[in-house]
Amino acid sequence: MINRPEDRIAMLLQKVEHIEAENAALKAELKAINATLDDPRTDLTMTACEVIVVLKEQVAQLEREKEYRYVEQILRPIRILLKVAECAESLADNSEEMEGEDGRIHVGMAADFDELSDALDLLDELPDDKPGYVLGGAAKAAWALHDIIGDTND
Repeated sequence: MINRPEDRIAMLLQKVEHIEAENAALKAELKAINATLDDPRTDLTMTACEVIVVLKEQVAQLEREKEYRYVEQILRPIRILLKVAECAESLADNSEEMEGEDGRIHVGMAADFDELSDALDLLDELPDDKPGYVLGGAAKAAWALHDIIGDTND
């Protein structure tokens, strides 16, 4: 452990010397790079081609990501609707038909109903961006899929 001020100063001076040496090495390296770039014999054509190839790859990657986002945008309402159908089927399968005062009734498990309710709530999270309309959950799903299924007003 370094406790004396002289030892701390000596350690700091060593660090400064090390940093100065690294700085000098970097300056020498930059001078060599500049000299190479200034040399008229240096062929930068390959470097420019490599840059173009990298840029083309980046553009292609952005296009793939754009397509992925579009596919995900289409799949999200489908997944939600499948979840609603799954929960509705579970509720119907697990319900019991009974005679009530006003005719037949179905009694289902609260957990099944809660799952269906939660799935229906997911529909409300879909975008409500149909111009001129305020949409409910089912209409939001239909609007989200309008590019695929066409007009749903039939």
